[in-house]
Amino acid sequence: MLNPIKKQCFVHIPKCSGTAFEGYLVNCGTLIDKHACYTGIGPDGSIETFNNFIKRCANKHLLYGHVAYRDFIQLFPDAAYMVFLRDPIKRTISQFKSWHNPSNWNVDDPHYQTSDQELRDAIKFAQKATLKEFITTNNQIILNNALCNVQTSMLSLSGNNWSERLTSAKTSLNKFTFIGLTEDFKQSINLYRAIFNINEEYDRFNIYERRSNIDIGCVDQQTIEKISDLVAYDVQLYEHAKVLYSDLKLKYRIK
Repeated sequence: MLNPIKKQCFVHIPKCSGTAFEGYLVNCGTLIDKHACYTGIGPDGSIETFNNFIKRCANKHLLYGHVAYRDFIQLFPDAAYMVFLRDPIKRTISQFKSWHNPSNWNVDDPHYQTSDQELRDAIKFAQKATLKEFITTNNQIILNNALCNVQTSMLSLSGNNWSERLTSAKTSLNKFTFIGLTEDFKQSINLYRAIFNINEEYDRFNIYERRSNIDIGCVDQQTIEKISDLVAYDVQLYEHAKVLYSDLKLKYRIK
Protein backbone atom coordinates (compact mmCIF):
# COMPACT_ATOMS: atom_id res chain seq x y z
CA MET A 1 0.00 0.00 0.00
CA LEU A 2 1.15 3.51 -0.80
CA ASN A 3 0.93 6.56 1.39
CA PRO A 4 -2.27 8.31 0.25
CA ILE A 5 -0.61 11.68 0.93
CA LYS A 6 1.98 11.06 -1.80
CA LYS A 7 1.34 13.46 -4.69
CA GLN A 8 -1.01 11.94 -7.21
CA CYS A 9 -1.54 12.96 -10.84
CA PHE A 10 -4.55 11.64 -12.73
CA VAL A 11 -4.33 11.67 -16.52
CA HIS A 12 -7.97 12.09 -17.51
CA ILE A 13 -8.43 10.63 -20.97
CA PRO A 14 -11.80 11.85 -22.32
CA LYS A 15 -14.69 9.38 -22.13
CA CYS A 16 -12.81 6.88 -19.95
CA SER A 17 -14.72 7.21 -16.63
CA GLY A 18 -12.55 10.14 -15.59
CA THR A 19 -15.35 12.31 -14.22
CA ALA A 20 -16.74 9.51 -12.07
CA PHE A 21 -13.26 8.66 -10.77
CA GLU A 22 -12.46 12.31 -10.05
CA GLY A 23 -15.72 12.66 -8.14
CA TYR A 24 -14.63 9.79 -5.93
CA LEU A 25 -11.07 11.03 -5.52
CA VAL A 26 -11.88 14.56 -4.44
CA ASN A 27 -14.30 13.31 -1.78
CA CYS A 28 -11.89 10.85 -0.18
CA GLY A 29 -10.92 11.98 3.31
CA THR A 30 -7.22 12.27 2.55
CA LEU A 31 -7.75 14.53 -0.48
CA ILE A 32 -10.58 16.87 0.52
CA ASP A 33 -9.41 20.46 -0.13
CA LYS A 34 -6.07 19.10 -1.34
CA HIS A 35 -6.82 18.77 -5.04
CA ALA A 36 -6.90 20.93 -8.16
CA CYS A 37 -8.32 20.37 -11.64
CA TYR A 38 -6.88 22.03 -14.71
CA THR A 39 -9.74 23.36 -16.83
CA GLY A 40 -8.02 26.25 -18.61
CA ILE A 41 -10.07 28.75 -16.59
CA GLY A 42 -8.50 30.50 -13.60
CA PRO A 43 -10.17 31.49 -10.30
CA ASP A 44 -10.99 34.93 -11.70
CA GLY A 45 -12.71 33.49 -14.76
CA SER A 46 -9.92 34.34 -17.19
CA ILE A 47 -8.02 31.93 -19.44
CA GLU A 48 -5.27 30.18 -17.50
CA THR A 49 -2.26 28.42 -19.01
CA PHE A 50 -1.14 25.06 -17.68
CA ASN A 51 2.11 26.62 -16.40
CA ASN A 52 0.21 29.24 -14.41
CA PHE A 53 -2.10 26.54 -13.06
CA ILE A 54 0.93 24.60 -11.84
CA LYS A 55 2.41 27.70 -10.20
CA ARG A 56 -0.87 28.22 -8.38
CA CYS A 57 -1.56 24.61 -7.42
CA ALA A 58 1.78 22.78 -7.31
CA ASN A 59 1.43 22.19 -3.56
CA LYS A 60 -1.84 20.26 -3.95
CA HIS A 61 -1.70 16.51 -3.31
CA LEU A 62 -3.90 15.62 -6.30
CA LEU A 63 -3.69 17.23 -9.73
CA TYR A 64 -5.96 16.11 -12.56
CA GLY A 65 -7.63 17.12 -15.80
CA HIS A 66 -7.43 16.53 -19.54
CA VAL A 67 -3.64 16.80 -19.34
CA ALA A 68 -1.24 14.56 -21.24
CA TYR A 69 1.16 12.42 -19.23
CA ARG A 70 4.15 14.16 -20.84
CA ASP A 71 3.01 17.52 -19.43
CA PHE A 72 2.72 16.16 -15.90
CA ILE A 73 5.80 13.97 -15.77
CA GLN A 74 8.31 16.68 -16.61
CA LEU A 75 7.14 18.65 -13.59
CA PHE A 76 6.39 15.85 -11.12
CA PRO A 77 8.62 12.87 -11.91
CA ASP A 78 8.10 11.30 -8.47
CA ALA A 79 4.31 11.50 -8.31
CA ALA A 80 2.01 8.48 -8.27
CA TYR A 81 0.36 8.41 -11.71
CA MET A 82 -3.14 7.14 -12.36
CA VAL A 83 -5.23 6.59 -15.47
CA PHE A 84 -8.39 4.92 -16.70
CA LEU A 85 -8.49 3.35 -20.17
CA ARG A 86 -11.45 2.12 -22.18
CA ASP A 87 -12.20 -0.18 -25.07
CA PRO A 88 -11.18 2.14 -27.94
CA ILE A 89 -14.23 1.46 -30.10
CA LYS A 90 -16.57 2.21 -27.21
CA ARG A 91 -14.53 5.27 -26.26
CA THR A 92 -14.81 6.64 -29.80
CA ILE A 93 -18.58 6.12 -29.94
CA SER A 94 -18.92 7.72 -26.51
CA GLN A 95 -16.87 10.70 -27.73
CA PHE A 96 -19.28 11.11 -30.63
CA LYS A 97 -22.30 10.90 -28.32
CA SER A 98 -20.79 13.56 -26.07
CA TRP A 99 -19.96 15.98 -28.89
CA HIS A 100 -23.27 15.23 -30.60
CA ASN A 101 -25.23 16.29 -27.51
CA PRO A 102 -25.69 20.11 -27.45
CA SER A 103 -26.20 20.11 -23.67
CA ASN A 104 -22.56 19.03 -23.24
CA TRP A 105 -21.27 22.08 -25.08
CA ASN A 106 -22.48 25.45 -23.84
CA VAL A 107 -21.06 28.85 -22.95
CA ASP A 108 -20.69 27.91 -19.27
CA ASP A 109 -18.49 24.90 -20.07
CA PRO A 110 -14.76 25.57 -19.52
CA HIS A 111 -14.00 23.48 -22.61
CA TYR A 112 -16.16 25.85 -24.66
CA GLN A 113 -14.64 28.94 -23.09
CA THR A 114 -11.08 27.84 -23.84
CA SER A 115 -11.78 26.54 -27.36
CA ASP A 116 -10.86 28.33 -30.56
CA GLN A 117 -13.18 28.85 -33.51
CA GLU A 118 -11.90 25.77 -35.34
CA LEU A 119 -12.86 23.53 -32.43
CA ARG A 120 -16.24 25.23 -32.06
CA ASP A 121 -16.91 24.65 -35.75
CA ALA A 122 -15.91 21.00 -35.36
CA ILE A 123 -18.33 20.59 -32.47
CA LYS A 124 -21.13 22.21 -34.48
CA PHE A 125 -20.48 19.67 -37.22
CA ALA A 126 -20.54 16.80 -34.70
CA GLN A 127 -23.86 17.97 -33.27
CA LYS A 128 -25.50 17.60 -36.69
CA ALA A 129 -23.56 14.59 -37.98
CA THR A 130 -24.45 10.92 -37.82
CA LEU A 131 -21.91 8.52 -36.35
CA LYS A 132 -20.90 7.46 -39.88
CA GLU A 133 -20.41 11.08 -40.94
CA PHE A 134 -18.42 11.75 -37.79
CA ILE A 135 -15.94 8.91 -38.26
CA THR A 136 -15.44 9.56 -41.99
CA THR A 137 -14.82 13.30 -41.72
CA ASN A 138 -11.61 14.89 -42.94
CA ASN A 139 -11.82 17.56 -40.25
CA GLN A 140 -8.39 17.55 -38.62
CA ILE A 141 -9.70 18.85 -35.31
CA ILE A 142 -12.03 15.86 -34.99
CA LEU A 143 -9.40 13.45 -36.25
CA ASN A 144 -6.77 14.68 -33.80
CA ASN A 145 -8.98 15.20 -30.76
CA ALA A 146 -11.63 12.51 -31.04
CA LEU A 147 -10.81 9.76 -33.50
CA CYS A 148 -7.14 8.91 -33.94
CA ASN A 149 -5.62 6.92 -31.05
CA VAL A 150 -6.45 9.45 -28.34
CA GLN A 151 -5.31 7.17 -25.51
CA THR A 152 -1.95 6.47 -27.13
CA SER A 153 -1.46 10.16 -27.80
CA MET A 154 -2.13 11.21 -24.20
CA LEU A 155 0.16 8.58 -22.68
CA SER A 156 3.13 8.74 -25.05
CA LEU A 157 6.16 10.89 -24.36
CA SER A 158 7.56 10.93 -27.86
CA GLY A 159 7.44 9.38 -31.32
CA ASN A 160 7.61 10.39 -34.95
CA ASN A 161 4.87 7.97 -35.95
CA TRP A 162 2.08 5.97 -34.32
CA SER A 163 4.22 2.87 -33.90
CA GLU A 164 6.82 4.82 -31.91
CA ARG A 165 4.12 6.59 -29.89
CA LEU A 166 2.56 3.24 -29.03
CA THR A 167 5.90 1.94 -27.76
CA SER A 168 6.31 5.09 -25.69
CA ALA A 169 2.76 4.86 -24.32
CA LYS A 170 3.28 1.24 -23.26
CA THR A 171 6.51 2.23 -21.50
CA SER A 172 4.64 5.04 -19.75
CA LEU A 173 1.87 2.72 -18.58
CA ASN A 174 4.41 0.34 -17.11
CA LYS A 175 5.34 3.12 -14.66
CA PHE A 176 1.82 4.01 -13.55
CA THR A 177 0.92 3.29 -9.95
CA PHE A 178 -2.75 2.76 -10.77
CA ILE A 179 -4.45 1.64 -13.98
CA GLY A 180 -8.23 1.31 -14.15
CA LEU A 181 -10.55 0.06 -16.87
CA THR A 182 -13.94 1.59 -17.61
CA GLU A 183 -15.31 -1.86 -18.38
CA ASP A 184 -14.39 -3.00 -14.87
CA PHE A 185 -15.04 0.25 -13.04
CA LYS A 186 -16.14 -0.93 -9.60
CA GLN A 187 -13.27 -3.40 -9.34
CA SER A 188 -10.91 -0.66 -10.52
CA ILE A 189 -12.06 1.50 -7.61
CA ASN A 190 -11.40 -1.39 -5.25
CA LEU A 191 -7.93 -1.67 -6.71
CA TYR A 192 -7.30 2.03 -6.14
CA ARG A 193 -8.49 1.68 -2.55
CA ALA A 194 -6.13 -1.23 -1.98
CA ILE A 195 -3.12 0.54 -3.49
CA PHE A 196 -3.64 3.77 -1.54
CA ASN A 197 -5.21 2.30 1.61
CA ILE A 198 -8.51 4.18 1.18
CA ASN A 199 -11.48 3.28 3.37
CA GLU A 200 -14.28 5.17 1.58
CA GLU A 201 -16.42 3.00 -0.66
CA TYR A 202 -17.38 4.28 -4.10
CA ASP A 203 -21.17 4.03 -3.75
CA ARG A 204 -21.25 7.17 -1.62
CA PHE A 205 -20.05 9.23 -4.58
CA ASN A 206 -21.63 7.63 -7.66
CA ILE A 207 -23.61 10.82 -8.36
CA TYR A 208 -20.59 11.88 -10.41
CA GLU A 209 -21.03 9.11 -12.96
CA ARG A 210 -21.44 10.24 -16.55
CA ARG A 211 -20.45 7.03 -18.24
CA SER A 212 -22.54 6.22 -21.29
CA ASN A 213 -23.53 2.64 -21.94
CA ILE A 214 -22.29 1.65 -25.39
CA ASP A 215 -23.78 -1.39 -27.09
CA ILE A 216 -21.48 -2.16 -30.01
CA GLY A 217 -24.04 -4.71 -31.18
CA CYS A 218 -26.28 -1.82 -32.22
CA VAL A 219 -23.63 -0.43 -34.59
CA ASP A 220 -23.25 -1.93 -38.06
CA GLN A 221 -20.12 -3.91 -38.88
CA GLN A 222 -18.84 -1.46 -41.49
CA THR A 223 -18.83 1.34 -38.92
CA ILE A 224 -17.09 -0.87 -36.35
CA GLU A 225 -14.40 -1.75 -38.89
CA LYS A 226 -13.86 1.90 -39.77
CA ILE A 227 -13.48 2.87 -36.11
CA SER A 228 -11.14 -0.10 -35.58
CA ASP A 229 -8.88 1.20 -38.33
CA LEU A 230 -8.84 4.68 -36.80
CA VAL A 231 -7.91 3.44 -33.32
CA ALA A 232 -5.71 0.48 -34.24
CA TYR A 233 -2.86 1.61 -31.97
CA ASP A 234 -5.22 2.33 -29.09
CA VAL A 235 -6.49 -1.24 -29.44
CA GLN A 236 -2.95 -2.53 -28.94
CA LEU A 237 -2.40 -0.18 -26.01
CA TYR A 238 -5.65 -1.30 -24.41
CA GLU A 239 -4.61 -4.95 -24.63
CA HIS A 240 -1.35 -4.03 -22.90
CA ALA A 241 -3.27 -2.11 -20.24
CA LYS A 242 -5.51 -5.10 -19.55
CA VAL A 243 -2.46 -7.24 -18.78
CA LEU A 244 -1.02 -4.62 -16.43
CA TYR A 245 -4.42 -4.18 -14.78
CA SER A 246 -4.74 -7.93 -14.21
CA ASP A 247 -1.25 -8.03 -12.71
CA LEU A 248 -2.14 -5.21 -10.31
CA LYS A 249 -5.35 -6.95 -9.25
CA LEU A 250 -3.38 -10.12 -8.56
CA LYS A 251 -0.72 -8.22 -6.62
CA TYR A 252 -3.30 -6.51 -4.41
CA ARG A 253 -5.59 -9.55 -4.22
CA ILE A 254 -8.58 -7.94 -5.89
CA LYS A 255 -10.96 -10.69 -7.00
